[in-house]
Amino acid sequence: MTVEELQQWLEEHIDKIFTFMDYEPTIDSEEEFATTMGYWFGDEGWTEAGYEFAHLGIDGMGSQFAAWIRPGAEGPPPVVYFGSEGGSGVLVRSPRDWAMVLAYAPGVDEYPTFTSPARLDPELNWMLEDDDPDAAAEAERALEHYRAACVERFGDVPSFEELTSGLDELNEEFRGWIDDVVGE
Repeated sequence: MTVEELQQWLEEHIDKIFTFMDYEPTIDSEEEFATTMGYWFGDEGWTEAGYEFAHLGIDGMGSQFAAWIRPGAEGPPPVVYFGSEGGSGVLVRSPRDWAMVLAYAPGVDEYPTFTSPARLDPELNWMLEDDDPDAAAEAERALEHYRAACVERFGDVPSFEELTSGLDELNEEFRGWIDDVVGE
């Protein structure tokens, strides 16, 4: 699945996704996303390494999700997270994995520990809790519909662990690049 195919997939399923998790698939223009990233980094120097990003959405706090397009990298781009509180991390290895991991309705743990990268956690989705039984039931129905669409498109969805493991090397590169940009 290419980034463009993922963006189309997200647009087709935006109503369901936004009903069951705190993630809104929005596709900002390159200029809008560059401005947002300039604020996140504190200046425009973040573009000097030649990395590009394809915007994939936001959460309710303004955190950003994007495909990370690295010059010379082989294979599909990983999906990364820029948290509203400064956390960051590689969430999955590819656009296809991102489409499928959403079937688990994960939240983002922005700071699992002070030094570790942000990660997805299926236990952090407040939209599926029963504080409001009607809203939770609606979220569950939307999630079931999305899961069925994933199975129809991709076949059996791998386990959450399969979709989110093996990211250490990518996280080291990604967070190392961020540290270089912000001068840490």
